Amino acid sequence: YNLQNTPFADLGRDAEIDNYLRRFYFVNNEDKKCYFNPIQRTDLGLMTQKNFGILAWQMGGGKTAGALAWAKYKPQRNTFVISASLAINLTWVPFLIKNNIKFKHIKTMQDVYDIEQGDWLLLSFDFLTRYEKQLRDYVKAQSHRVNLIFDESDEITNNATKRTRSVLSIFKRVKRKLLTTGTTTRNNIGELYSQLELLYNNSCNFMSWSEFYYVEEKS
Repeated sequence: YNLQNTPFADLGRDAEIDNYLRRFYFVNNEDKKCYFNPIQRTDLGLMTQKNFGILAWQMGGGKTAGALAWAKYKPQRNTFVISASLAINLTWVPFLIKNNIKFKHIKTMQDVYDIEQGDWLLLSFDFLTRYEKQLRDYVKAQSHRVNLIFDESDEITNNATKRTRSVLSIFKRVKRKLLTTGTTTRNNIGELYSQLELLYNNSCNFMSWSEFYYVEEKS
């Protein structure tokens, strides 16, 4: 609780994580070995110390590679990657193949039953909502000891949609969660609520200590 509530500005650097990030490399689309730059290492070094967080880098900032480093530093029984179908097929599938990461692309019920510990699991929203019950049962059977990478987390800005309800139902209790997006909100600050609810599961970390709040009266 104290670690999660410590502001990033007050969080010291961890030497072990810094050394890990300096050695970490990934292979890009041109088959070149790449390392993180100092700014990326600083952000990831702080983010990796916490179990829950949002990595709000802009497009081209290296969110996919950063999420890979975050997940590999503390491997869990599985790592789930959820995102829109376009991001899964055009970004995550080729990236994981180039970096020799064993993964399953969940498309059928049988794929869910064939999950093995250690697998990276790619899920688009269509299949996530279709197999919500089976996925929720699997994650529960793993005692929620899985990593969740939610790419483009601004996709759950509306708390009333089936997509948002399914994501929360399956993943809100998992032990480590990283949300990545360049646009945490699209129109207003209220859109951030679902993402924070996913991160903190309405726990004590989600308490608001504001002395005042403002309500708009609608006549």
